[in-house]
Amino acid sequence: MKSRSATQAAAWARDADFDLLQLHFGHGYLLASFLSPLTNQRQDDYGDSLENRLRFPLELFDAVRAVWPADRP
Repeated sequence: MKSRSATQAAAWARDADFDLLQLHFGHGYLLASFLSPLTNQRQDDYGDSLENRLRFPLELFDAVRAVWPADRP
């Protein structure tokens, strides 16, 4: 699973010279719903075990980090 919109938004923020970028994993948001075994009832590679539930948020983080400059938080 990849998120083109998140990486595109990060690239736009980078190009606009934003100083930092925040990925929000708070309660009630999409990424948080992947983390909880109560809300994540998936039966694929993104559900069940903690490792699987962490997969999409970590993939998203890595994809955004890849387009965001290393010298910016």
